[in-house]
Amino acid sequence: RIKISRSSVWERLSRKRLNTLLRALIDGLMFQAFGNILLTKNMLQQLGVSKVYLFDSSTITLIDSAINHFKGVNGKAGIKLHAGINLFSGSIEWFKLTESKCHDRTSFPELNLFTGTLIIFDLGYFDYQLMIALIDIGAFFLCRLKDGAVVHITEVISGLPSKSVGLSLLKACKQNKH
Repeated sequence: RIKISRSSVWERLSRKRLNTLLRALIDGLMFQAFGNILLTKNMLQQLGVSKVYLFDSSTITLIDSAINHFKGVNGKAGIKLHAGINLFSGSIEWFKLTESKCHDRTSFPELNLFTGTLIIFDLGYFDYQLMIALIDIGAFFLCRLKDGAVVHITEVISGLPSKSVGLSLLKACKQNKH
């Protein structure tokens, strides 16, 4: 609610200032979501993680006449930007533009880029085959569970007692599905 000049707006959006602001925002969100666990180098070294990526997509609605080239959902034209952000550097290291009707899972980059990487993604990228492939190449992932998903603990690195191996994740954490 403070009036500022146009030059102040552009100064605030300048690359250096915006980059600093986005980095602080991502650091704050990471700390809120994961506490000190993800931010401690000791935990990352113990897991063998060298990078942390966040994958997400965003849809942009276009004018109606663009429907012939950019099919969207509900009869509207649109494009979808899929992006992979390196949370250590704050840079976008992968992106892809598709029609907005394109499912997120079909727009995931080459998996061989992610050995030793922790990948954070939303339910749009949730796919058991993707998760198996990530484990096979030595990557880690973090996402919410789809309703009805049953996940069993195969290894305990930190946090739960070792007797949790073989139990359902939700049962071992004594959490309900929400």
